[in-house]
Amino acid sequence: MTFKEQPVVEVGRKKETIGYIPNGPITPMVTPLIGEPESFGIDTQQLTINLGFQFQNGIRSVFLLGNAGGFLFLSQDQKKQVIQTATETAPAELNLLVGISSDTLKNTIELAKFAEESGAQALVLVPCFGGSQPPQKKIQAVLDATGNIPLILYLNPDLHREDQHLSPRDMASLISQHHRLTGAKISFGTMEEFTSYTVLQSDTFHVLQGNAYLVAESTQIPGFSLTGFIPIAANDQPKVHVDFHQKRTNLFRIIQQLPHEYPNIQTTIQKMLDNGRINQETFDIYQANLK
Repeated sequence: MTFKEQPVVEVGRKKETIGYIPNGPITPMVTPLIGEPESFGIDTQQLTINLGFQFQNGIRSVFLLGNAGGFLFLSQDQKKQVIQTATETAPAELNLLVGISSDTLKNTIELAKFAEESGAQALVLVPCFGGSQPPQKKIQAVLDATGNIPLILYLNPDLHREDQHLSPRDMASLISQHHRLTGAKISFGTMEEFTSYTVLQSDTFHVLQGNAYLVAESTQIPGFSLTGFIPIAANDQPKVHVDFHQKRTNLFRIIQQLPHEYPNIQTTIQKMLDNGRINQETFDIYQANLK
């Protein structure tokens, strides 16, 4: 049964965003595309269908325009089209976390304002990406340019400038200064690195596991409760991750049922193509831009 045949759900954005704290499985959405690798656009119809699919399978928050969403190769106008499509057509109770990172601070702020005005629930910033400004200044600039919308930080060494880094101590200082910082996606390669940031967890700030391979192990950290994680495989199998979060089913067993390399962009888009969640054009465009 396709999404269009499922019960109609209310769409339209909730304007109140104060206090949103990320939790549960948050799907980092792959952006459906149409056209050729040299000239392509946003497949808005498929994006709407995929957002509905997420909601119907229990997901209550999605992350748009992250690494999986193609923020590195989408234009500013295409990013705005993704935001506009999602805020206008996604189920009303689906929280939209919008990536705003761009090559320049000007474009980042422009996207931040657009996302807030469109009704997103939170902004997501890679503070160590793009521009020469220190990450603290980028964060301050985004907060100054927007109203009450929460800001989630995204730490991923694969995206960071070589000369920029935010340590747990740096993060603690930022959190103490800015009440609108409500979470951080930590996408480091080792448990030791992730664990060093778990001291930041509080009732008003959640530390999210961004490495799909480390989600299960992260539930075993002494004194830390994993409240949120961002699994790329949820693009194709959202219910598996919802069940894990709600029932604490054995994710080790779940992961063993999937191909070992499933939790990455390449294999996720292959699965989505196989299951009709993206078209061949999207697959080809991603392949061309991921090289």
